[in-house]
Amino acid sequence: MILKYKKTMKTITERRIFVILFLLLIFSSSYSQTGTKLRPIILLDLSVRNSEGSVESINSLEYMAKLAGIPYIITSDVSVAVQYNMIITSSIIKHSSFTTVERTNLINYVDSGGILITPSLSEPSLYSLFGVSSGDSTSKLRYSMKWNWQSGDYSMRWINDYFERTISLGDSIIYPGGTIKTRSYITTTGSTMAIYGDNTIAAVKNNYGQGSTYLLGLKFEDVIIRNQMSWDYEAQRNYSNNFEPSSDVFSLFIKAIYAHITPYASWKHTCPWDYRYEMIMSHDIDCIQSMDTMHFFADYEYQNHIKATYLITTHYFEDDLDIDYYSGNESKILYVYNNGHEIGSHSVGHFPDFDKMDVFPEGAPGNTQSNYHPYYSADDGQTIDGTVFGECEVSKNLLEAITGTNVSGFRAGFLAYNEKQPGILDTLGFSYNSSFTANDVLTNFPYLEFKATTTSLGLTKIREIPISFDVDYDLDSLSPTNYISRANRWLQVIQKISDNYAPVIFLLHPVYCYKLLLEEYLYQHLPPGSINMSMIEFSNYWKARDDFYFSSVILNDSVLQITVPDTLYNISDNLSLIINDGQLLSNIIVKNQSGMALTYHQSNWENNDLCIYFYPNTTNINESNKTNNLEFINNYPNPFKLSTAFEFFLSENSHIKISIFDESFREIACPVDKDEMAGIHRFVYIPDQLKSGVYFYSLTTSKGKYSGKMVFIK
Repeated sequence: MILKYKKTMKTITERRIFVILFLLLIFSSSYSQTGTKLRPIILLDLSVRNSEGSVESINSLEYMAKLAGIPYIITSDVSVAVQYNMIITSSIIKHSSFTTVERTNLINYVDSGGILITPSLSEPSLYSLFGVSSGDSTSKLRYSMKWNWQSGDYSMRWINDYFERTISLGDSIIYPGGTIKTRSYITTTGSTMAIYGDNTIAAVKNNYGQGSTYLLGLKFEDVIIRNQMSWDYEAQRNYSNNFEPSSDVFSLFIKAIYAHITPYASWKHTCPWDYRYEMIMSHDIDCIQSMDTMHFFADYEYQNHIKATYLITTHYFEDDLDIDYYSGNESKILYVYNNGHEIGSHSVGHFPDFDKMDVFPEGAPGNTQSNYHPYYSADDGQTIDGTVFGECEVSKNLLEAITGTNVSGFRAGFLAYNEKQPGILDTLGFSYNSSFTANDVLTNFPYLEFKATTTSLGLTKIREIPISFDVDYDLDSLSPTNYISRANRWLQVIQKISDNYAPVIFLLHPVYCYKLLLEEYLYQHLPPGSINMSMIEFSNYWKARDDFYFSSVILNDSVLQITVPDTLYNISDNLSLIINDGQLLSNIIVKNQSGMALTYHQSNWENNDLCIYFYPNTTNINESNKTNNLEFINNYPNPFKLSTAFEFFLSENSHIKISIFDESFREIACPVDKDEMAGIHRFVYIPDQLKSGVYFYSLTTSKGKYSGKMVFIK
């Protein structure tokens, strides 16, 4: 599908105006004191100058700057831009982009030490500035871009994996007629930074006077927005469970240049406090088996202080797809919630054709369980009477009635993404969507979604959180005998993701014993530096990060002052900043705009960098949500050969039941099922005709339920 640009949006929003005024106020004094250019980067908006009729280019560039965490200002005024250290144009520089005077000012800007980056160039008068002799060779038949990585090249600081050094632009087999339009160059004084798959030059760096230019050969919107909306030309190299950073590379590239040219450059970290990456476990509950067995996973996570997200399908009817597995199971959902986990929506019907807009039209609000009756018909081979509003609204309301709290998250059944859903989720008060895989959208980071099939209606407040690992994507080859080897391969991918300080989101259907063992193995062997978060915790963190702005000033050669606005400082208690070469500073001063000094904590970061954060990290799970009243004492011995004992405490008289389950979570024994008095109890279990292996037990009382794992060895 070809990306259609149909909108005319305001180039500068109220938030952008606030940020510009704040940064100009803070930096105006530092400019006169130091005599150097200002520290934020300039995003030079050329959309009006180039008569683009849309702002996809500047939106894409702004997203890249936000992801990099760098302070930035958007302007279309060249006279403002040349006061800053680094300028990135939003789109191609062509003859109509600048006046003759402005082109001269840009040349003088670079000559005196400025950095100028542009995604494309066709203006001959600026060829010498960028070190090329031609920029007219365009093609749609280039399917990859390979960076010319060299040790010591500062712009390649975070571009160090094969899948970062070679990025995908499209699939030549599926699209033999071409993909995105790219531009190649012939160099003169410039050095080649990247080549396309056809060996033509894709990126050029040129040292000019005291400054440098960087020239690419593509549109930012083609490697950012197009990918985010899954309108790329099947550029992903895998659908899931692998490392795919093709979009992220451009933010890493920009941040690396900024870090090199800005003394003690500072940027917003992508993780809370001084963690390296977020580990987010999510479960899709979309069948009767997962409804019956999810408590085993919830208990394991509760016992290990893991707050997971359970996305529930509220299938309250019987059709040709499945039975009614929602009605009567509300208590099981409440049990998971009461153990501190997040409950989200996985739609009403988990329909495989939810992505088809002719089958699932937008519909209208006002849907309830009593008036919304979708039905999947095997005879018709599709869903009847379904709407996007119905799927999102009814499931949200049903789950909120169970938990008594706002349900903020949504994931489409079968990950069948309907292009109307972001706008509808926004209308219904959701906070995030998680219906794409990270590989499919070519980014490991979250982003705000557009409202509909085109970008003309603008951005929503819905943050897409791409799924890093869909365990069932490998279901045909995943088994009880190979899950460890598969987990070890995934752990290597997690290491790559964590090297970019990106989140890791797992989708795991809790229906098999070995999947619980897989989850346990993953948590036991994770790369260091992870923080456990639920989806909504992560979504709220990322929103706080997007809303947080700061500035920095070098007061002398070794003192850095960081300033935050009075109105934005207390927006979150887990935001942090990375300071390039911060360990070499003699002092760091953090204050608000009113001049009040703020307390911060710090820890050493990679190389000589420093991480500073404003509040101590006390916990990564909300202890107040833990409402399991059963005080379990022990299951010992475990592993066991002859017998094992269950010891537990009852706070009041209760009926108790101990059940034993096999690897498919089928109940195979019930050694205890009776009333007991309050107090400490001990029951010995002697297995009868069990084979050696892993088993699970469940202890149920009037107060709650406790599940665990035990190993029998003959």
